[in-house]
Amino acid sequence: MLTADEDMKTVNSYIESVLRQGCDIRPSLVVAGVTNISLPIRDFHGETTAVLTVPFLPMKDMTASLDTAIQAAANAADNISRRLGYRGERLQLQMSDATAGHPDRLDHRPEAR
Repeated sequence: MLTADEDMKTVNSYIESVLRQGCDIRPSLVVAGVTNISLPIRDFHGETTAVLTVPFLPMKDMTASLDTAIQAAANAADNISRRLGYRGERLQLQMSDATAGHPDRLDHRPEAR
């Protein structure tokens, strides 16, 4: 069993990773085969006030890739943030970190999670 300090280290490490990547992209904990794409929604102070999460389900013969879905979600999150008054830099995603190990990426092999 983890101690409270170990739990906080795990949480802080996770938060640092999401901040570095600019998003959180991970397999759904509820639906097999779905990848959740989560991006921050910022207000006029630049504070994250909400999160936009888009489920991605790869299908046979589809034309949209995970990268395409991530970029579309990032554009939507940026547009919502701008409408809330955010005027800072556009979201910079570190795609290689965010999507490493996802089976629907042709250039990556799945990793054990």
